[in-house]
Amino acid sequence: MDRERASGEPIDETFRALADRRRRIALACLLEAERALTVDELANEVAVRERETREAADGIERMRIELYHKQIPLLANSNLVRYGADRNRVEPTDRVDEIEAFLPTE
Repeated sequence: MDRERASGEPIDETFRALADRRRRIALACLLEAERALTVDELANEVAVRERETREAADGIERMRIELYHKQIPLLANSNLVRYGADRNRVEPTDRVDEIEAFLPTE
């Protein structure tokens, strides 16, 4: 059985990327922003979605670190986002449109 999508991306990688709620929230935030976000902006948006307050700077800093070191690299390896370290920007790829129905809405 061929485990690759028509686009050539392994379906297991896509499912692994979508398995984590925080990654699904991050993808939904990127789609709704309709522009590339900095890691800081994305961390803030994900934190707000998870019902943390904007004033909880330490919670947002932990979120930023987790996104930067864990979540964004996994999403990038799954070809769901592009991350430019030089610009510190994260943006969804066209593949996110394919899985949009699986993402949380506000």
